Amino acid sequence: MVAEQGANFQSSCLKFYRDKTYQRVKRFFTRYERIDAEEIINGVHVPMISTILDSLDWEYIAKGSPVRFHGDLHFENILVNGGTA
Repeated sequence: MVAEQGANFQSSCLKFYRDKTYQRVKRFFTRYERIDAEEIINGVHVPMISTILDSLDWEYIAKGSPVRFHGDLHFENILVNGGTA
């Protein structure tokens, strides 16, 4: 039961961090009519955003422990479990 809850929590975290990040980037490009491309920023070559995001270890980022409170409280950062606490 505890392992299943941990897997569900990690799955929720992956959706929250990875999937939401990709959705936000896609929305940005659509809204501002931009394409994902390599850029030179302040003289530094920066790869495409998709390349940067694809290189992240999302499993590590999503690994965590559920707690009751989070320091960055706004509605998008609140995960609700339908069960009892």
